[in-house]
Amino acid sequence: MRIARISTDDGPRTVVADGDEWVGVVSAFDLTPTGARHSGTAALLAPIEPGAIVGISHPTTADGTTRVQGWWKSPRTLGGPGATIHLNEWSDSTVGEGELAVVIGSRANALKQEDALAHVLGYTVANDVTVVAPLVDSVFFAAKVGENATPLGPWIETDLPNPDAAQIEVRIDGDVVLTSSTAHLPNTVSEILVAITEQIVLEAGDVVLTGSPQTAAELHSGRSVDITITGVGTLRNTVS
Repeated sequence: MRIARISTDDGPRTVVADGDEWVGVVSAFDLTPTGARHSGTAALLAPIEPGAIVGISHPTTADGTTRVQGWWKSPRTLGGPGATIHLNEWSDSTVGEGELAVVIGSRANALKQEDALAHVLGYTVANDVTVVAPLVDSVFFAAKVGENATPLGPWIETDLPNPDAAQIEVRIDGDVVLTSSTAHLPNTVSEILVAITEQIVLEAGDVVLTGSPQTAAELHSGRSVDITITGVGTLRNTVS
């Protein structure tokens, strides 16, 4: 099932796909139909408004193993399909990272491997925009908090058969520049959720990025960036 948020004359509305149309529902967590129907060409917004966005990396420890490292991304970085990614004047290098994003469906605290995915509502595409400035920003604050620095979309897909083997393709101005898969991440989605919820409690609607499996492409003003995850969809944004 595809769950989306669209722009209407009455404001943002949550909808689910029904053929070539969108059907209005109460919320992403209450799929009771409202009776409204909308064109399938309606403008898409970020599919969820998360209370928290957690970024993920997979650093290697001294003994050669990998661990899950999380950090906060401000919800104010949220962008949707078509949103413009603004480059920072103080840095000459910014990358977009194509990532699978997990949308939490129910309160998640100290999850176990066997039940972690039961707390997932679905999956969407994320572009984890990052300013490459490690010397002045060792804790990834300025590097990760620009306007529209976390585009999500185009919708939430609730039926992704294997989130640990999802193909990712990154295109710049329509040209394929990178292909990869979540299979190349050192940790699975379940492992990520277990590690993160050992430290913090996630609520329904929160978003956890899963990290970049070698999907970082440099962004330049005037170009477009498309990230496609097979089984989910394509997120397109412009750069200025």
